[in-house]
Amino acid sequence: MKYSFLCALYRQNRQKTFLTALLYSFPTWIDIFFYINQTAHWLAWSPAANTTFYLLIHSDYFWLIVSFNLLPLLFLFCLRQTQLILALKIWIGLAGSLFLIHAFYWPSYPITTLLIISFNLPFFNLRNKELMHTYINPMP
Repeated sequence: MKYSFLCALYRQNRQKTFLTALLYSFPTWIDIFFYINQTAHWLAWSPAANTTFYLLIHSDYFWLIVSFNLLPLLFLFCLRQTQLILALKIWIGLAGSLFLIHAFYWPSYPITTLLIISFNLPFFNLRNKELMHTYINPMP
């Protein structure tokens, strides 16, 4: 945790830390909100039976999908900065292959997290290198 990306970013800018954590967990929070709304009926609205949210909520693997979506956020919290980019690349490869294996079947894997991380990875890599040179020099 001491050498993690979010810890180094927290030392530099606390607001960016919060926004980064929110960006990496946003699709998961939406999925959980719709799940709770479906069971507790907070809003008068619920997703129609033929939508992806409905199929995702009623999937047997809902909590497994939510846990898999939270892995990148856990990587940001727990992994050292030197190992972070490799772990995110492996996660992108696994997520992409799961998405392709299920033949683009949306409820089996929500693509939102995959798109956020894959499009953000080059910028994230530059920011990670900047933070490593300014704040943390992890020991090998």
